[in-house]
Amino acid sequence: MNPPLRGEEDRKACWEAFLDGTLEVYCTDHAPHSWEDKTQEFDIAPFGIVGLETSLALALTHFLLKGMSLSTLIDRAVYAPREILSQPIPSITVGQPANLTIIDPNHHWKVNPDEFKSLSRNTPFSNWELVGRSRGVIHRGVALIQTF
Repeated sequence: MNPPLRGEEDRKACWEAFLDGTLEVYCTDHAPHSWEDKTQEFDIAPFGIVGLETSLALALTHFLLKGMSLSTLIDRAVYAPREILSQPIPSITVGQPANLTIIDPNHHWKVNPDEFKSLSRNTPFSNWELVGRSRGVIHRGVALIQTF
């Protein structure tokens, strides 16, 4: 979103670069600006959209349909960013607090910004049909979000 994609050619180039490995990381900065901030003149409105609510489902819906394997997607969303930032790779270890995201890869849903948990609703994906959703997050052994 910063800079904004200019047109269909740019969007297609980004898709291809991610699918062929030129772009190695899938992430979102999650920029939940208020409606008032986002509806200002284009030149002064802040960049960004709500990312946490839709990024997983967008990836599962679109990248997997284009032939990317789930293991490649997980590598680019979980492991590659940590490698670049020299962060430890997450692991499930007996006696250690768990850090997990519980995913339902078959959940079909329609994006409805009114249902977002985020403080903002700014998304270009309203009413999109997506497949896959996070059902819960456990961070340092504590369930933070449970959507079952």
